[in-house]
Amino acid sequence: MDLVSIMNRGSAVVRQNDAADHLRRSAEALVRAASEYEGFGVVAASPQAERVLGAAMMLAPTIHGDSSGPSIVFDVNYASGTMLARAARRLRDRGNESRLVGIVLNPLVDSGVETRVAGLDHVRVEPKRPPLRQQSQGSIDRVAVLAHR
Repeated sequence: MDLVSIMNRGSAVVRQNDAADHLRRSAEALVRAASEYEGFGVVAASPQAERVLGAAMMLAPTIHGDSSGPSIVFDVNYASGTMLARAARRLRDRGNESRLVGIVLNPLVDSGVETRVAGLDHVRVEPKRPPLRQQSQGSIDRVAVLAHR
């Protein structure tokens, strides 16, 4: 396992969410995954996850951040599960004894076994999604309209 490669891939995913199309795609993936856990609150495990969660809440107003009952602990990237475990520990320390499920959008390490994180009853790692466009492909960020007088 190459630690530098894992860190670079994780940073690339976070930077991709600076683009509105990528952020929307991540938010839609969270909405789909969270829809299987009706009534669960969603808690972000990292600042990067907070951004995606905020976008998901705009797409699906039924998603809420109530963490006193059954909750989803969400993160954008997964390598070792440290951020998920810390977020789960904070919930447990505040008295949450309900079911806690982890959801992660981007696995940064390949694992052939079930993912387990301390404090979570289950962890769901979403399948890797192909990028919207290749790095070498250009994109149009702005369109200028010029008028002749």
